Amino acid sequence: MSLFVYITESCKGDAHRYALSDEIQRFKEKVEKSQATSQFDPFPPPYLVKKKLGGRQGRLIADLRTVGDHAVVVFLAIMIRGDRAYEDHFGPDPVAYGNQHFKHLVEAGELESYINERTRVEPPPAKPNPSAEEFAFLSGAFAHRQTAAEEDTVKTDSMLKPENSDWFFRSEIRFLTKRRIHEHHIRQHQAFLAGVPARCSRRKTEAPRFSTRVGVGR
Repeated sequence: MSLFVYITESCKGDAHRYALSDEIQRFKEKVEKSQATSQFDPFPPPYLVKKKLGGRQGRLIADLRTVGDHAVVVFLAIMIRGDRAYEDHFGPDPVAYGNQHFKHLVEAGELESYINERTRVEPPPAKPNPSAEEFAFLSGAFAHRQTAAEEDTVKTDSMLKPENSDWFFRSEIRFLTKRRIHEHHIRQHQAFLAGVPARCSRRKTEAPRFSTRVGVGR
C-alpha cells in the first residue's frame, strides 16, 4: 500500500496561470516522499486544502481517493484567497462547488491506469508501520467515535487490523488531532461570546460596593 499524487489537467492549468508549476511539482514530490497527508488542512470537508501555496493567498484544493490497495491524493485546483470563487462559493458550500467544478476532472479509469503505470515503472517505498502508541491512539479514536463526521473517516473495520497498518493510520491520527484542536478552539470562542452579554449586563446593573469598615488604622 502506497500514497500517490495525481495532478489533474485543470490544476496544471491553474498552476501555469499563477506561475506555480514548479511549486506544485515540488509539493507533489514532497507528499509522495512523506507518504502522508499531514501537510494539508482536512477542512472544509470532504476536501484537503494546502494553504499558502506559493505565498499567503494560494490554496491547493485536493481530495483523497482509493485505487485498489493504494491511495491517491488528487490535486483538483488552485484557488486564491480573496477571490469570489473561493470566498463566496467554495468556502460556504464546498460540496456543491465541488460537484459542479471538480467531479468531472478525473475518472476512476484514468486513476487506475495512472497507478498501474506508476507501480510498474517506479514503485514508491512502503509506508512504515505505526508505532504501538499511534496504533493505540487511532484504535481508541475509532472505538469512541460519536459523530457522523468522525464516522466518515472510517473506511472499513479491516483497517484496524495490525497487518493492514499503513500510511492511512498516520494520516488519520494527524487528521483527528488537527480537527479536534480546531473544534476545541471553536467551542472556546462560542463559550466566550455567549458569556459576553451576561458579563456586560452584570457590570451595568451591579451597585457600587463600599467598605463597611470604620477606622482603617485599627
